[in-house]
Amino acid sequence: LPTTNNNNIITTTTTKSLLPTTNNNNNSSSYHQHVPFLMYFALSILRAIDLGMTNLAMQFVNYPAKTLMKSSRVVFTMLFGVLISQKRYRWMDYLIVILMVAGLAIFMHADANSSAVFNSMGIIMLTTSLVCDGAISNMSETVMNQYGVGQDEFIYRMYSIALIAITGAAAFKGDLWEGFKFLTLPGTYDEIINQTPQTTWSVTSKWIILLLFSTMGFFGSSCSAAITKHFGALTMSITSTARKATTLFLSFALFDNECTLEHIFGILLF
Repeated sequence: LPTTNNNNIITTTTTKSLLPTTNNNNNSSSYHQHVPFLMYFALSILRAIDLGMTNLAMQFVNYPAKTLMKSSRVVFTMLFGVLISQKRYRWMDYLIVILMVAGLAIFMHADANSSAVFNSMGIIMLTTSLVCDGAISNMSETVMNQYGVGQDEFIYRMYSIALIAITGAAAFKGDLWEGFKFLTLPGTYDEIINQTPQTTWSVTSKWIILLLFSTMGFFGSSCSAAITKHFGALTMSITSTARKATTLFLSFALFDNECTLEHIFGILLF
């Protein structure tokens, strides 16, 4: 009897100690593997609309106007953070966003030198793109943290579905065949159209650049998703805006560009 009691005690204690561990592992696995497909599908459609609207807007506005509009993405990220994630930001966060957007807008306005072309259709497309981007950033943060998904898996699944949507839209519009034809012929687009005998780009170099562009793009998206998961959507949006501004500032430091007082004021404000 004493031996039986001891064995029962040992068995019961062992079972109790194992149960929590088993449940935790099952929950973690469930969270990791059972992200609803509709969630990925919705995010992918939003990303496809975001990219499509940004590219189509270039038919109606020029690059300075697009950059001025896209620099306000932090505002949309903060807005959707309040609406979707029910976040409450500090007044310092609002001040930082306002100063960043104002400083970059002033800098770009000086750089554009009244050359920014605004068209109502282009503005509507860019606004749609910004709305989708703000929703994606906050929904991505919620999904990755709620279901315990790694940023690489999340990016892979979302962009795989978005690829199908974008490929279908490109095929419907007729751009898919034109793009494939461009990659299989040497030369730039103008050189192909004009049938220039001396070409600057070979077919091999085009595919190498496409591979490098895709690889670096995935690496950048992975870093952005990691920042979103661990530090929040607003931090990621501020980081990407700061990256864009740093590129502009370095172009003035490294190249022979005219720097006006409006440029300096924009940099200081940023």
